[in-house]
Amino acid sequence: MSQKKRDLIDNTYKTIFTKFNTLLNSKKSKIKPLKNTNKKVIVLANGPSVKKEFEDKTILSEMANTDAICVNFFYKSEVFDFIKPKYYLISAPELWEEDVSELHQKNRNSLYNKLTNHVTWEMTFFIPFQAKTTSFWREQLSKNNNITIQYYNNTPIEGFESFRFRQFDKQRGTPRCHNVLGYTLMVLIWKDYKNIGIFGADHTWTKSLYVSEDNKAFLEQPHFYNTNPNLVQMHTKGKKDEKKRKFHEIIHKFYLAFKSYFEIHNYAKTKGIKIYNLTKGSFIDAFERMTPKDFFEKI
Repeated sequence: MSQKKRDLIDNTYKTIFTKFNTLLNSKKSKIKPLKNTNKKVIVLANGPSVKKEFEDKTILSEMANTDAICVNFFYKSEVFDFIKPKYYLISAPELWEEDVSELHQKNRNSLYNKLTNHVTWEMTFFIPFQAKTTSFWREQLSKNNNITIQYYNNTPIEGFESFRFRQFDKQRGTPRCHNVLGYTLMVLIWKDYKNIGIFGADHTWTKSLYVSEDNKAFLEQPHFYNTNPNLVQMHTKGKKDEKKRKFHEIIHKFYLAFKSYFEIHNYAKTKGIKIYNLTKGSFIDAFERMTPKDFFEKI
């Protein structure tokens, strides 16, 4: 069988499956686009490279004067209160599911407490619709009137490109991202920001991935708030009874993440949206590279 026929069969199956999957799992969502669609926005991811950008007072000042979205545990940054990000987004189930390890409970409690007690500016908090199954996080954030909760669909959309893009337009889901950055970019596309700049998306995980003599796969996951982390075993989920991922499973997750960026890049182009990777040394090869200085001065 030719590759063309295999691709046809594969896309047909994925399109049919996705139709049923969205009917079962996607909710009605309408993230409203901005009125001023020429505005630019920056993504503040948690890679170690972003810490160097914070040391440049000129860049830091530009960050504070630009719409910004941060993710996961960015609140740990010493410049969080200075930048005052307009948006915050999370995607990991362990940040809202009940049956998770004590470490995940501690981390997410710290996140919600920080946002509840320290956000003195208007902020939109994006979280997947699945999080509606629990209420503890919502009850916590609702104590702060500055925070607006906005749900989004993260249902994986696969199949023919024309079908995928129509589903994206309806906000029924996203590519199979496997990384918070992918979901963040999709939300910003739905907001119709015409220029998106990405900080802290190092994605250099393969540098430290290895297998021990007892066949356990380990991976270093450095963040700007912890640049000398220990090597950790990759988990399948954040649950108490979680299992460890095998080497090929880790590589497959990397594949999904990097592949999703090309899907997002192609979708953004149909909207007249440009995505720039401002992260020096990043392994992401889907987006145009640009220096932070040029982004702030020329875009």
